[in-house]
Amino acid sequence: MAEDTTKGGFTDPELESFVKENREMLERMMRQEKEMASRFYQSGASRAEELKSRAEEKTIEFIAAVTDPEIHRHFMMAGFEFLMGVNAMMKAMPMPEVVKTTMELAKETREKTFEEAKENYSKKKAASESSGPVSQKIEIVEKQDSEEAAPKKKTYARKTAVKKIPLKDETESS
Repeated sequence: MAEDTTKGGFTDPELESFVKENREMLERMMRQEKEMASRFYQSGASRAEELKSRAEEKTIEFIAAVTDPEIHRHFMMAGFEFLMGVNAMMKAMPMPEVVKTTMELAKETREKTFEEAKENYSKKKAASESSGPVSQKIEIVEKQDSEEAAPKKKTYARKTAVKKIPLKDETESS
């Protein structure tokens, strides 16, 4: 192996003669490799586009299934059925009479509260629809001198060691 000082690079006479004799074959192999790499890249790019479009389609299908009102209706009905089953089980379970009466009282109170709230809502709604917005006048008056603030409560502190530090007057500091 010899160094070529004219070009500053390294050359091998055997390699150089091999390249000269087989130049066409080497160029053909390089073209084939380049074409194969290009085909591979193109197939990979088209495959990536295909996968992307399929992923978008599947996402749209999934969102459509999750937001389908019919499916929501079934889940809501299943939830209500479960709660009704728990309620029936609570009623069927053996329990002391005190607990049963308390549960009945709670049910009556809940129903009464619901009815009162419904009446109040309908009254407020009717009043707001008929008279428009309801306003209330608020008067702000000054506090008279005769009204004194409530006396402060005394606080009893725990006995602790306290070191008193005298404060400087503003006249002393200036």
